[in-house]
Amino acid sequence: MTYHALGTLALAEENYPEARVNLQTALDIYVEYKDQYWGAIAREALEKLPE
Repeated sequence: MTYHALGTLALAEENYPEARVNLQTALDIYVEYKDQYWGAIAREALEKLPE
C-alpha cells in the first residue's frame, strides 16, 4: 500500500516517471500476493499515465 500511495502522490504532483515506478512496484507486490482487487486498481492507474 505504501508504494501505491507514493505512486498516487507522484501522479497528483504530475511526476509521471516516479508515479510509474511506484505503481509498478505496488502492482508487482499485489501480483506476488495474489491481491486481485488492488492489483486491478494499480493496473488501471498505470494505464492512465501519459507516455
